[in-house]
Order: sequence, then C-alpha cells, then structure tokens
Amino acid sequence: MKRAIKVDVVPVSLDRQRPVQQQICEALRAVIDSGRLKSHDRVPSTRVFAQALGVSRQVIVSAYEELVTTGHLRGRVGDGSYVARTERPYWVRGSPRVVVDPDGHAIRVWSAR
Repeated sequence: MKRAIKVDVVPVSLDRQRPVQQQICEALRAVIDSGRLKSHDRVPSTRVFAQALGVSRQVIVSAYEELVTTGHLRGRVGDGSYVARTERPYWVRGSPRVVVDPDGHAIRVWSAR
C-alpha cells in the first residue's frame, strides 16, 4: 500500500553556502536510509516541496532525478515519485549497485549469496 508523506517528514535546513539540490538529496537519502521512509512511500510532489522550502521547482525536480539515478526513488510522469525498494532480499549480500533497465529505470542490484 502506498502512503503519502508530509513535507515535514523530510527535515531540510538550507545552508546557502552549499548547493541546495545537494542538500535536498542528502536529506532525502538520510530519511530513506534511516527507514523513516519505507519502500513505496510517496514523496511530496515537486511543487509542494519547492513551495515549502522556498526554492525553485526545478531544484526539486533535479534532486528527484538524481535520487532516481541512484536508485533511491522511482517516478512516473503524472503518478508522482515513490521510494524505491529499500530492503535487501534475504538471498543477497553486500552493497547494491545501480543499473538501468531497458526502460530507463534505475534499479538496485545485489550480489547473490
């Protein structure tokens, strides 16, 4: 089941000395890696998130695209962005690597035991 999250679940305190996109990526990655966001959770829309942070929507779009590339998020046009599978299947070990499937989706791949 998909559940939408509120913007305040992703704590972002912007430091204008560093790239804003990088800070947003780091904050989302930290929330996903900590388990506060689970697989298939819907992340805030780019418009809502941008408005809440007072940044350009394009900054959020770029951050989401980077997180799709690293395998943290999956997105579909018109459907929103969701946390990608975060837990490792029981038969794998080690750290995942990211590959791109024929449709252009980033997928985390682990080594088999």
